[in-house]
Amino acid sequence: AGAAFFFFCENFNRLRDCTYTAEQRVIPTTKKIASVPVKFPKSTLKRVSVTCRSPRKGSMPPRNKPSKEDARTAIVGSLKEWGVNPARPGVHATFSKKIASIAEAIIEPTREIDLSSEIEFGNQVKLPKDRDRAIKMVYLVDLLEYKDDETYELRLEKVQDALEGVLTTRDKSNCIVGIPPYNTYAYQAEGRRCLLVKRKQAFLRFKDYDLDPFERFSLTRDNLSKAELAFSSCFDEGWMKGYAFEAIVSSHAIHNEACYLCRRRNSLVWFGGSEYSWRDLYCRSCHSYFEIKSKSNKDTIERIFRYELHGGSFARWCSEGFKDRKEGSDFIVLVSRKPSYVRRNEWAWSVEIGEVNSALPTVSLNSIASKFQDNHGYLRTVVTLKNRTTWFNIPMQEMPDLKSLFRQSFDEAFAGEWDRVA
Repeated sequence: AGAAFFFFCENFNRLRDCTYTAEQRVIPTTKKIASVPVKFPKSTLKRVSVTCRSPRKGSMPPRNKPSKEDARTAIVGSLKEWGVNPARPGVHATFSKKIASIAEAIIEPTREIDLSSEIEFGNQVKLPKDRDRAIKMVYLVDLLEYKDDETYELRLEKVQDALEGVLTTRDKSNCIVGIPPYNTYAYQAEGRRCLLVKRKQAFLRFKDYDLDPFERFSLTRDNLSKAELAFSSCFDEGWMKGYAFEAIVSSHAIHNEACYLCRRRNSLVWFGGSEYSWRDLYCRSCHSYFEIKSKSNKDTIERIFRYELHGGSFARWCSEGFKDRKEGSDFIVLVSRKPSYVRRNEWAWSVEIGEVNSALPTVSLNSIASKFQDNHGYLRTVVTLKNRTTWFNIPMQEMPDLKSLFRQSFDEAFAGEWDRVA
């Protein structure tokens, strides 16, 4: 028995090396290898350091743009969810044609982008490792956009829903204000794509006229100063928590983690501001983008991975820096604001990641409410994800006073304005 145990200890590493999967080893061959457990002779195996380029590099496809047909189908489905009928004469038909033309113009092919020579670009900001300082910096970068960007319209837009005046207690519990009244279901019939439209249960008691989106929604605009607009838009609990977790996740990833795709350390940078939406983090090595989203709990994240995520500007998704990219991939990083139990007496924020599978345009409520006044058209993005996994865990800490941090950032951006606008 002693001799057998000695033999086992001497050969344990050799035995272990011969049972690793193809994904975990560098295979000296040009053939495509499936990610299934495969045994190879020891001479072909080589250990991979976490600081080296991963064999997954290059296996991810570039950003997939939707075709015009897919975009048109998505737009029609989105319009019908809101109650817009493209076949109905008048504002319905005009609005549908204009929104479809905008979507098609956004996805027009552009030149190919090779980011290997464009590593340093944009509003790159070095986030500090200290959590509170990182949060303040993220707040400040966004607030400075309101101060410095002359393209910002100095008016606060609010959508008014006419249904609010006739809501019952039951309606309010269903939270039907500002949401589409219909569900759409796609199916194939006789080789053609068809769309079934069905009214949601909460809207059955309303008349068709009440649910006409161009009668139901209207847009009010208040002219404000830059400081007033920044305060009104940002001094909100949801906004502050969202940006705080973006800062926490970004700072931890930059200073403690390797890139999820290429496994290189010290390659992640943070880009601040709404101009760089869909790329909160960028890897200078493999040119991948990471968009960070924080949600209230795990159940919401489960629904996103199972169904879809409603995100920001579709125009920015299809902008020059993204189309036909030769390298890298696109990821959505999701973190629950409610910590998870890791092990005995240890709690952490679990950071999950998924690769973008598809991105399609959807009509925004503001576009419907404005009826394209002043060329106001805005398409949002619906994203589906694949390859879900946990990237890393962040040890839980007591959250700071976010209002105090926001106040400090606001005073730095708009000195002496707090008492006037608060």
